[in-house]
Amino acid sequence: MIEIKDKIRILIAAGGTGGHLLPALEVARKLEALPQIPKGRLRIEFVGVGKAVEKTILAQEGFVSHVIPGLGLRGTGLSGIKEFLRILPISYRAAKDLIESYRPDIVVGFGGYPSVVPVFVARLCGITTWIHEADSKAGWAARFLSFFATEVSSGFENLALPFCRRSRFTGHPIRAGIQPASVPSDAFIPKNILVLGGSQAANSLDMAIPKAIQALARTEIVVRHQARSENCAKVLAHYQQSGVRAEVSSFISDMVEALNSADLIISRAGAGALMELSLLNKPVIFVPLTHVSSPQLHNAKTLQKLGKALIVEEGDNFVLRLEDAINHLLTPKIYREMMAKPFVNRKTCAAQTIAEGILELVCNQSKTGHAN
Repeated sequence: MIEIKDKIRILIAAGGTGGHLLPALEVARKLEALPQIPKGRLRIEFVGVGKAVEKTILAQEGFVSHVIPGLGLRGTGLSGIKEFLRILPISYRAAKDLIESYRPDIVVGFGGYPSVVPVFVARLCGITTWIHEADSKAGWAARFLSFFATEVSSGFENLALPFCRRSRFTGHPIRAGIQPASVPSDAFIPKNILVLGGSQAANSLDMAIPKAIQALARTEIVVRHQARSENCAKVLAHYQQSGVRAEVSSFISDMVEALNSADLIISRAGAGALMELSLLNKPVIFVPLTHVSSPQLHNAKTLQKLGKALIVEEGDNFVLRLEDAINHLLTPKIYREMMAKPFVNRKTCAAQTIAEGILELVCNQSKTGHAN
């Protein structure tokens, strides 16, 4: 039995993209609901890099959020490296000031560059840390932080982290309410397409998908497209000119409803998307980020190998190949055959498992008086 004597302060480092922030929110909700923690004894705050998605989601959820300047190194080139090095001392100072003022019992990082400086500084200050790596192939942030983290959780089994001292396979936190779809009847005609470009390099998807769908324009097709805010008007106009019924927005507040009501999903292949879409059991077209350091192609292949998804990489004839893939999966017979294939039975309790692990770690560290 875990005994809680004092208030627990948790700082969650997550942001940059919804793929990092939303799983962190699921864990935060589970922490708040843990019966072991008496009412009023838990305080959770977030730290990110000030992206719009952080402000929008955290304001809706009512969490206090902090901003630490930060930049990623992926694909930035020499000028990006120089800017990263220029900002690094500023980020370090801001993280140290925050940690010294907030005095967290644990700092939890949910991947990507927004988690690097807060977790690293926390360990230098002797504070317990936990990081979660969602992808099937660890990114540079997880590889670096695994050397310092007190505990590492992973979304995939057998994750390779050579410097990791303590790790556990938990699965990846997903939104509650996603329902696995059953194989439809022979009379079913798929028509509802959900497009999830994500925040990373979504501009190319926003421009390509309306062009691919316009050639398939049918009165029964309905598109729900989550686009970059600056692209919404242009994307909607393109659908309207093509005669395709479409709803375009920069943010879908009820994503569970959107996923459950869609027939076909077109998405990037981040770990969160992969976990939720594999549980959903509906045909998917993945358009992964394919630069050298991205794990998305590796992620997408886990469902492609099971016959549950198609992969369309960007490049030559991208729109034409995307059009072919959409047309292929909207064929009722092929659609049913894909749904009938065995699907991955993903862990759905990851958020709960991670929340309980964080609490246990905090309480164990308070007994020993130091972070391992």
